[in-house]
Amino acid sequence: MAFKASTTANGNSTTATGTAPAGLVAGDRLYASVSVDLATIVITPPANWVRIGNIVNAAGSPDGHTFSLYEIKSTSGSESYSFGLNTAADWAVQVVAFSGRDAVQAAIIQNSNSTASNTTPISIGLGGVTAYAESDLLAV
Repeated sequence: MAFKASTTANGNSTTATGTAPAGLVAGDRLYASVSVDLATIVITPPANWVRIGNIVNAAGSPDGHTFSLYEIKSTSGSESYSFGLNTAADWAVQVVAFSGRDAVQAAIIQNSNSTASNTTPISIGLGGVTAYAESDLLAV
């Protein structure tokens, strides 16, 4: 999997809109990080986008919510993506494009950490997830 490009956008509304980088082709994989300054926010992703994670910071000031999603491009070219929000709030969207990833298999998610002595690795993953290519490592 190879990094191609990324874009960022921000605003305050009921729609968080991000744009895919230029030069994409069918089969490229897009990852979006949608951060909203409201912990109780509900997001409605565009068609074909799959939610792969979210983080809630309900104790912060301001509180916030970050969603991670992906889409496999079915066509070439750049386009805008609108992520619906159930209420107006400050938001930021980053869309990152990669090529060379299997265009059919699901996204791979894994979090790994080591103990303080760094001798006994601890791995945390999702049950039933299988890596399909050697380069399938992406931290979101």
